Amino acid sequence: MKVDTNQIEWLLENATGYQIAKISGVAQPTISDLINKKRSVENLTITTGHRLTEAAYTLKASKKNEKD
Repeated sequence: MKVDTNQIEWLLENATGYQIAKISGVAQPTISDLINKKRSVENLTITTGHRLTEAAYTLKASKKNEKD
């Protein structure tokens, strides 16, 4: 499993909490805490970090396809 904190930070800045929760399967309160800085990306479990990293890749790919 790969966790990329830079990708997670990008995701939190470029998508709504609802979108992130829907794509990643991570609970919306967890996403909300990350967005509102009540929880640190560095303190996520590996599984949650992996899910959010994969969600960032998915969202970037879909945005790229929209441009093409």
